Amino acid sequence: MDILGIVAPVRGASGTMEAALSVAALEHRIPDRRLDEVVAAVRDAAEHIGSRPAMVGD
Repeated sequence: MDILGIVAPVRGASGTMEAALSVAALEHRIPDRRLDEVVAAVRDAAEHIGSRPAMVGD
């Protein structure tokens, strides 16, 4: 079994990388024809997370 991993940086307001978002799946679960779509979804999700205001604890 081969594992496929996709990762995208989560950037803070200053543009610096503050975290990463990753997705792992069995390679046969993501057909080649859908790989670009999944990569774009991971990037979009990372950008969305990075655009949210930071949570500050008490």
